[in-house]
Amino acid sequence: VAWGDDANFVVSVGGFHPAFTAPPLPFPEPRRIAISILNTDFARIRVEGYFAVTSNTVQFGASVELYFGVSAFNIDGHLAFDALFQFSPFYFIITISASLSVKVFGIGLFSVRFRGSLEGPTPWRVAGTGSISLLFFDIDVDFSHTWGEEAQTSLPPIKVVPLVVAEFEKLENWKAKLPASNKLYVSLRKINATTDLVLHPIGTLQISQRAFPLDLQLDKIGNQKPEDANYFTVAVSSTGLSKTGDLNESFAMAQFKNMDDSQKLSSPAYEKWKAGLELSASTAQANTSLAVKRVVRYEKIIIDTNYKRFVKPLFVWFANLFGLFLNGNAVSKSTLSQHYLQQKQPFTDKVVIQSDIWVVAAS
Repeated sequence: VAWGDDANFVVSVGGFHPAFTAPPLPFPEPRRIAISILNTDFARIRVEGYFAVTSNTVQFGASVELYFGVSAFNIDGHLAFDALFQFSPFYFIITISASLSVKVFGIGLFSVRFRGSLEGPTPWRVAGTGSISLLFFDIDVDFSHTWGEEAQTSLPPIKVVPLVVAEFEKLENWKAKLPASNKLYVSLRKINATTDLVLHPIGTLQISQRAFPLDLQLDKIGNQKPEDANYFTVAVSSTGLSKTGDLNESFAMAQFKNMDDSQKLSSPAYEKWKAGLELSASTAQANTSLAVKRVVRYEKIIIDTNYKRFVKPLFVWFANLFGLFLNGNAVSKSTLSQHYLQQKQPFTDKVVIQSDIWVVAAS
């Protein structure tokens, strides 16, 4: 799952449909899920499969390969199918292929091949090619057959206008954006974030929605055809606001446009398309008639000394506690510490011998 400018959604177990162009992935394309039922020199049976879901398609398939024999005589064959589904109108196409061959000393003795497709459900159509080879003779047969009556498999139409109204009534789709180079040296009162929206005088107002793309002919909405309208655009009618640009969102276009199978497999998962607009206040409202410069001087005085009588006893208590811990720590017990020297001279009164003083009495 990726979002942002290059949004994408892919679920894959064992890879993708052979005709599908996978988007750029942060890892190699997944290999088929495989099970080896037999794996010996003279017998091999291997089963592979995959399942994938993208924003445009649902796809899955499987294949079986078998081999029996030795170098002089062997039988090998395969059976595979790939399926692609859409839901409204409900439609699917399944491609089937199969082959079986017998070889003697590397020469093809007998082989049967088949490749065809089944589409449905209303009408049903089967088409394909079958061939049989016997030594140097080949017989190819093409076939195509359609049966059943056309039936309406689409979901009922959907009203689109209520979807538009509901999207533009959502507060999260309205965003007030501050100017990029502006610094607000002000204090703002508290607002109710669930109901109020404050727009800066030189900021912009972004209005967007994610229900469907704007300025696009809508063939369907999801799996239903639009009933009341199939083209929508947004314009500005206010005299106090003006449009500054369009806003784009990521949309899975196969949810809104009719595409054939090849287009679904090759188109990007999401495409950027217009979904809203960005507004700003009119230029005249942002201008002032006169700019005035003022120098403001002020003095800040805080009168609050009541706390000192509570704090002072703490300092005395912590000082005594610090002195108690200091007398017994490792530093004070060192032979180089002042505390250790004082213990060797416990008396405060000491005999001090001063240096000799010489006085000239007579000359």
